[in-house]
Amino acid sequence: MKPLAHAVTSGAISIAVGLYFRSAACAGISFAAGTLIDIDHLVDYYAHHPFTMRVQDIYNACADNRMKQIFVPLHSYELAIVLWLAIYAFSLSNAWKAMAIGVTQHILFDQFTNPLNRFAYFLTFRAAKRFENRLISRDMKEGV
Repeated sequence: MKPLAHAVTSGAISIAVGLYFRSAACAGISFAAGTLIDIDHLVDYYAHHPFTMRVQDIYNACADNRMKQIFVPLHSYELAIVLWLAIYAFSLSNAWKAMAIGVTQHILFDQFTNPLNRFAYFLTFRAAKRFENRLISRDMKEGV
């Protein structure tokens, strides 16, 4: 899913989160978690490219799926599950629930909009495939 689409969907869901919890802070946390999770694409980019601060170069490389490996460590159902379990095991606050909602909705929207194997959002699956793009992606660019 593209960043603008994530911002729009995270925005809509975060408004609902804010209304449900009656908290602007929870809305903000949900929005931040739902959009900033994409920071982990930097791991993929810098694993395959020299350092740059050019956002457009980083975005294009990730959007064009031009990497030999896909790590995105935060895009993980396991991480989301651990987060939800911690929330309930330790009776964490609504702020934590808002963060979990943001993370979970991001992963779910990516799951249904990105050309990856149906198990690709499981970190353990990616690790078992040695994070190799050709084994994870359904739409890998030639020459990678």
